[in-house]
Amino acid sequence: TFTNGNLFGFCDGCYRRVTIRIITAFLHCCTFIFKSKQIRMSKDIKFLKLNLKDIKSLILSDIRKKNGVSYFLINSYSISLTNKLPQYRKILEANSRNLIDSKILRVILNGVKRDKNYYQIRGIDLTREILKSINEEVSIYILGGTVENLDEVVNIIHSHYPRVNIAEVYSPPFEDYRKMNIEEILVRIKKSKAKLVFVGLGTPKQDLISFEIAKRLDKTVISIGAALDFLTNRIPECPKWIQLCGFEWLYRLYKEPRRLWKRYLIDSPKLLLMLVKKRF
Repeated sequence: TFTNGNLFGFCDGCYRRVTIRIITAFLHCCTFIFKSKQIRMSKDIKFLKLNLKDIKSLILSDIRKKNGVSYFLINSYSISLTNKLPQYRKILEANSRNLIDSKILRVILNGVKRDKNYYQIRGIDLTREILKSINEEVSIYILGGTVENLDEVVNIIHSHYPRVNIAEVYSPPFEDYRKMNIEEILVRIKKSKAKLVFVGLGTPKQDLISFEIAKRLDKTVISIGAALDFLTNRIPECPKWIQLCGFEWLYRLYKEPRRLWKRYLIDSPKLLLMLVKKRF
């Protein structure tokens, strides 16, 4: 049995051990960041300086004009990949519809370029805004997710956005971009006669495929990231008050530590170091 005195001592000992482990992990993380190759952001990657309302208007205009354009939602992980994948860097440099989907990246751009006109556009917010704004005349194609998840997505869209016309949904095999049958995907989308394509396959695969679809089929394409999982609540969405405080990254790290730890504990600090170097 514990007395008040030795119970306090036991709890205090646990607290100290946990604190030491956290500090040790943080120091290892810092060492890794400083020893590893620093991230560099290409000056040729341009971002749209538009808020959510204006982005929505631009997308609807692109659909009407049948512009072959792809919208990428870029975060710190995307930028880190441009240092490793030349092909990915080239399409981001060539793309005219890059959006910022990261508070850290927005802060960095505002600081480096001394321009306060950059906006963070969350993938799920953009997806909902577009679904609310289109009607039966604008048929959509959804590429990505599992078969089960796509069934849920279709049901939710029909329930919450009854005017939306879904031409087709397709869950491609889970494999590397270089092994994917791109031609089959292009044929499917062309046959569907969809005017707008949502692609949720993860970065960088979704952007590489979106770029091909837009270029070869003259479609308006949006890389929506995890928006399909947010729509079905497979991944709980961050509460609004946490978003406003700027800690959505911490909430998502808590929910998906295995998938997101490197993005938020390695890649984002590297970008912040780049900001410090450029400013000072």
